[in-house]
Amino acid sequence: MDVTLECECLVLFVGMADGCWFSITIGEGDFRINEVSEPEIEHLAEICDTYAYPTFISARLNDFLGKPITGIFSYEMNGKIKGVSIGLFVECGASGFTIWEREENCLEIYLGKPDSLLQIATLQRV
Repeated sequence: MDVTLECECLVLFVGMADGCWFSITIGEGDFRINEVSEPEIEHLAEICDTYAYPTFISARLNDFLGKPITGIFSYEMNGKIKGVSIGLFVECGASGFTIWEREENCLEIYLGKPDSLLQIATLQRV
């Protein structure tokens, strides 16, 4: 019997003013924040292995370039399920953006805080 394990994750790389880089990984009800080296931009045609994950700059986040991160919050599910995070809100002063698992294996970047998500989850400071 063959078993296939599929893991869909979104990784966001954040460069700090002091040159440090962090990766934020979201998937399967959890998130991780790790210090990493600066990522290289790679397109699908440049990747020669089985796992083709391109690295690119998201134009949707241009408004946040150069702004300080003032807080990171986890969207934790309301109700009986405790400790399950379905996304993060990255606060940059008075604004921010959400990275969340909108559906199973379907991640989205949203500018601000989606009302539909706030109806089913509570923001908790990380």
